[in-house]
Amino acid sequence: MTNRWVMNRVGLLNFWYYTEETFELAEGRMLLRGTNGSGKSLTMQSLFPVLFDGDTSAYRLDSFGSRDRKMEDYLLGEKGVSQRDEGIGYLFLEVKREVREEYLTVGIGMHANRGGKLTKWFFAIENNQRVGKDFELYEELHRDELTPLTKAKLKNRIAGKGRIFETQREYKQFVNQRIFGFDHLDQFDELITLLLQLRSPKLSKDFRPSVIYGILRNSLPKMKEDELLTLSKTIEKLDLHRERLEDLTREMKELNSFAKNYHNWHDELVSQIAGKWYQLFNDMKQLEKQVAELKQQLENHNIDLLKNRKNFERNEQEVEALTATISQLSQHEGMNLVHQGLELNKRLTQTSEDLAYTKEQLVKKQQIVKEQQMELENRKYLQEELYNDLEELIQDNQQYLSYLRFEELDSSYSEKLRTTITTFERKYWLEQVRQKQSHFRKILQMLSKLVHLENQKVDLERLVGNVQQELDELQRDLRHWQQTRLDELEKWKLAIDAWLTRSPFQLSKNQYHDLLYCIDSLLETEEREEVVLSPLTDSYQETLKKEQLELVPLESRLEENQTKIEYIQLEIEEWKEQKAPKPYQNEGRKIIERAGVRLPSMFYFMKE
Repeated sequence: MTNRWVMNRVGLLNFWYYTEETFELAEGRMLLRGTNGSGKSLTMQSLFPVLFDGDTSAYRLDSFGSRDRKMEDYLLGEKGVSQRDEGIGYLFLEVKREVREEYLTVGIGMHANRGGKLTKWFFAIENNQRVGKDFELYEELHRDELTPLTKAKLKNRIAGKGRIFETQREYKQFVNQRIFGFDHLDQFDELITLLLQLRSPKLSKDFRPSVIYGILRNSLPKMKEDELLTLSKTIEKLDLHRERLEDLTREMKELNSFAKNYHNWHDELVSQIAGKWYQLFNDMKQLEKQVAELKQQLENHNIDLLKNRKNFERNEQEVEALTATISQLSQHEGMNLVHQGLELNKRLTQTSEDLAYTKEQLVKKQQIVKEQQMELENRKYLQEELYNDLEELIQDNQQYLSYLRFEELDSSYSEKLRTTITTFERKYWLEQVRQKQSHFRKILQMLSKLVHLENQKVDLERLVGNVQQELDELQRDLRHWQQTRLDELEKWKLAIDAWLTRSPFQLSKNQYHDLLYCIDSLLETEEREEVVLSPLTDSYQETLKKEQLELVPLESRLEENQTKIEYIQLEIEEWKEQKAPKPYQNEGRKIIERAGVRLPSMFYFMKE
C-alpha cells in the first residue's frame, strides 16, 4: 500500500503529571530532550507500545522489566506526592495518511482508584475528526477545569463518528487491521515483543552482534508450558501412531498373506479330504456291494454247476440205461418194444439236447465266473491303491491337523480315516469343518473390515488435510481480497482527491471527512453506492442550489437584454423600410437646431 499511515500526534489527558499534553510528530518521528528524571522514558513507556495493543501490564511500563509501578500509579501519580486517589485519564494516538489529509485516532480511557482495580476502555475516531481540534475527550464544567469524559459520555459523544471496544483483543485487532496490516495477530505480537526488546537500556553501549542476536532471539514469542506439553504429547502420539501404524501395516500384510494362503489351503484341504474320502467311501461301498453280488452270483453259479453236473450224470445214467434197454429190446420182437424204443429214443434225444444246453450254459457260467474273478481281483487292486492314496493324503495333511484341531473332535481321527468312518462321524466332522470354515470367514471379514476402516482413516486424514489446505487457501484469499479491498478503497480516495482538484464545486472540511469515513466503513459493512457517496451528493446538491439561486437574477437580466435586442431589431427593420431615414438626434443636436446654427454636412468634410 503506497499511501501508508504515519504517526502524526500522541497525547495524554489527566495522566501522571500531565493535565493535557499533545506531542506533534514530523513524518512519524519525534525527538524528546530533557534532563535526567524529567520523564522522557516514562512518557514513552506509557505511550508505546501500550497504544498499539492496549496491554497495560506492569512489566511493560518499565524498560528494565520492573513490576514496581502499575498503570494505576502512572494515572494517579506517585503515592504520597499526588493528592489524587481516583481519576480518569486518556492516552491517544493520531495517525495520518502520507499524501492525504486523512486522520485516524485510537486511544485508551482508564479509570482507577488507588489500591483498587483499573478499568479500561478503548476507542477509535474514524470520521477524520481530531482530538483537540474538533473532538474533545473532556468537558469543561468550570472555567479552566477539565473533566475527562466517562466511558458512557464518550460512547454517546463518539456515536456515528467511531467506535468503543470493550476488550483489549478487539482493540488490538482493529489497530493491526487498520494501521499495521499484518496477516496474523501473532505477527503483530512479535512486532510488539521486538519493540520491547529494542528499547532495552544502554543498548548503544554494547552494540555487538551477539547482543543483537540475543535481543532478536528473546523477542521471539515464548511457548507456554501447556503448549509445550501439548506439543510433546502430540509428537509422542505421532511417534506411537507411526510405530503402531507400521506394526499394523506389517501385521496386516502378514495376516492378508496368511489369510489368503490359509483360505486357499483350507478350501483345497477340505475339498481334497471331503472329496477323496467321499470318493473312497463310495468306491468301497460299491466294491463291497459288487463283491457281495459276485460272491452271490458265484455261489449261484456253483450251485447251478453242481445241479447241472448231477443232471448230466443222471442223464448219462439214463442214457446208459436207455441204451441197455434199447439193446435188450432190439433182441425181442413186439410192438410194445418198438413203441418203448421210440419213446426211449425220443427221451434220449431230449436228454441229449438238454445235456448239450446244460454244457453250453456251464461253459457260459464258467466264463462269467472267470470274468467276475478277474474283475474282483481288479477291484481289490484298485481298493488297495485307494487305501494307499488315502494313507499318503493323511500323512501329507498331518502338519495341518493342529490348525483344524480334528483331534479335539475325535482322538482316533487319523486311525478312523484309515479304517472305517461311520455316517454319524462323517456328518459330525463335516459340521465341525463348516463351523471352522464359517469362523475363519468371519475372521477374514473382520480383517477385510479392518483394512477398509484403515483405508477410510487414511482417506479421512487425506480429506481433513485437503479441507485444511482449502481452509488455509480460503483464509489466504480472504486476507488477499481484504488487502485488495483496502487498496481499492485507497485508490478510490486518491481518485476522489484528484477529481476534486478538477471539480467545479468543492467539499467542505466536514463533508470531506464524512466521505472518507463512509469509504472506510466499506471495510466492514456493505453499503449502497449512494449511501457512501452521500456527502459528495449533498455537496453537489448544495452547490447546485446555490448556483440556481445565483442564476435567477442572471436569467432576469438575460430576459431584459433579450427584450432590448428585440426592440433594436424592430427599429432596424423600420429604418430599412424608410426611403430617407432620419438619424437619431440627441438632445445637444436638437438644441443647436433650435438655436438656428447651421452645421456643415458630412460631404463638406469629405471634400476637404
